[in-house]
Amino acid sequence: MEPYNELYKIIVIEHGIEADKKFEFNGYYLTVVDYIQAVSDRGGHKKVLAVLKMIDHSNIETFVKGAIHRIIQETLIGNKDFANYYKPIIKKVS
Repeated sequence: MEPYNELYKIIVIEHGIEADKKFEFNGYYLTVVDYIQAVSDRGGHKKVLAVLKMIDHSNIETFVKGAIHRIIQETLIGNKDFANYYKPIIKKVS
């Protein structure tokens, strides 16, 4: 199964987190599908899958929200590991 589809299945279908749900931080946001696509593109899907399989169902949304907050935070401070990929993807809250 493709990384994107595997993550989507677990996060959206099995755990019921809305695909278009926005998680905001400091006036910017990413949606759940933005996050899934980014993790898939950047090759981090195996690590995320391992974490998702280990944590309790009730904590999945908290994990995704925390990951998105970190991505936005690191992008905004200019961390090159994040900014090069995420800067064009994060959206300003209107």
